[in-house]
Amino acid sequence: MKYPSGILLALISVCYARYADGSSLLQAQSFPKTAADLTFVQRVELLSDGFEVLESTYDASGRCISGCAYYGITLAEDIQRSEQNTEDASQHMYDLGYQTGEDGGFVKQTEDVQAQQSATTQPNVVVNYTPRCFPVKTDIPAGQREPVGEPLKGKPRITSPYGYREHPITGEYKKHYGIDFGVPAGTSVFTPADGVVEAVWSDKYCGNGIRIRHPSGYKTIYCHLSQQLVKQGETVFAGCEIAKTGKTGMADGAHLHYSIKYNDKYIDPMKWLGRN
Repeated sequence: MKYPSGILLALISVCYARYADGSSLLQAQSFPKTAADLTFVQRVELLSDGFEVLESTYDASGRCISGCAYYGITLAEDIQRSEQNTEDASQHMYDLGYQTGEDGGFVKQTEDVQAQQSATTQPNVVVNYTPRCFPVKTDIPAGQREPVGEPLKGKPRITSPYGYREHPITGEYKKHYGIDFGVPAGTSVFTPADGVVEAVWSDKYCGNGIRIRHPSGYKTIYCHLSQQLVKQGETVFAGCEIAKTGKTGMADGAHLHYSIKYNDKYIDPMKWLGRN
């Protein structure tokens, strides 16, 4: 049986698209927005508008069925990918001159820090400090480019860590792509690094959300906010307030969901927070 040349060319193109360079993984994917799952292309469009997948769901066999990096990925594969993403980001921090401090977090010995340390040994030296904004989180250095430090004051309790957990509302076994901090509604949220607000949005899961693009390939995501104090495209500065916490979206109480991405891949934020 002979096919017209146009149909034959179309068949070849489809086969190539499915198998070349492993791109068959991009077929038949599904990602949640509200009640319906979306195609891969639709998910990319949503990400550009601000939607973030906060969790992935696994069935009894350990295969991902929703919110997946690709459809059907296993729990073991997802764990391996997550660890590799975090390792790549950690190596990037070391390449930038950071070291691991006593608390397990990243620290950088800059000239400003050395000057401040020298000043503390000289009682007659007065260090003048002009706030870059108000309110300001003063333990985050002005001009910091990497998201090192916490987005909240006072090191609040972590109610749900990054990784795999039983969801407190649905009871399903899910991978959590960030860290939840238990804080009252209306608590100030700060950005840990200079950047540009990439998206400000609201959806069923994240609630009111903000995503900030930082230098060096990092992005930070903030969810369940009661107030979004910045606009898309706005430049923000390290240590400055960007939002107030709340319980919008899928939240069983007031808290902040905080995520970090490196090269658009989620990583475990703990070393960037400076916590063991």
